[in-house]
Amino acid sequence: MINWVVDGSFTVDMVLTFFSCYQDQETELIDDRSKITKNYLTGWFFIDFMSVFPFDIMVMEGSDYTGLVRVFRISKIYKIVKIARLVRLFKVFKQR
Repeated sequence: MINWVVDGSFTVDMVLTFFSCYQDQETELIDDRSKITKNYLTGWFFIDFMSVFPFDIMVMEGSDYTGLVRVFRISKIYKIVKIARLVRLFKVFKQR
């Protein structure tokens, strides 16, 4: 249950990131939606997406993807991505 709540909050964060301004390297505030989208998609989007993708459902017995998942050991990658996501959140809160 807790895992679903965390995944839900990460998903909401992903959606909000598409609407949030960011600072470029010259500390200029960027509020153009196309630049925000491009920046996010080329940056943290893949890690964020991997952290909320329901690998645990794919790993369940009887799933058509069980063999494939076991071969690639996606469950371990899933945990690493979640940890990377949490590290990113801690860095963001530390800067504020």
